[in-house]
Amino acid sequence: MTELVVFDDPLLVALGVLRTNPLLAAVDGIGFGTKTPDDLGADYPGAPWVSVVNLYTDPSGYPFTERATLRVSVWGGQEVDEAQAFRLCQAVRAVLASADGPHGSITPQAGPFTSEDPDTETPFAYFDAVIRLRPATL
Repeated sequence: MTELVVFDDPLLVALGVLRTNPLLAAVDGIGFGTKTPDDLGADYPGAPWVSVVNLYTDPSGYPFTERATLRVSVWGGQEVDEAQAFRLCQAVRAVLASADGPHGSITPQAGPFTSEDPDTETPFAYFDAVIRLRPATL
């Protein structure tokens, strides 16, 4: 009998790594999700926020691996300057780079880079990373 090979959701894997990291948990009020502060609107807590989105999934390694390119954006909060957002982004990048669990590994690519939200003029930083997922069977 042939087993069906599947892969975990790359967003859930990356967010799970970030949400369970004790160093990031020590950052007062930090939140994680797939939305930006603009998307959250009035629900944005004004505290540090990390958004993870999947830019592209490459299934060409099936059934041995699946790769996804993630964009990780980091807002430092309401009263944070560009340098602080950049440093927090570096910390998030280091946490993801050190993650190597049963799901696979995450390798930072480009960045971090700083920018400014065009709507709110809030500084943020971002980087791209590739997650290589290990297969599971159903």
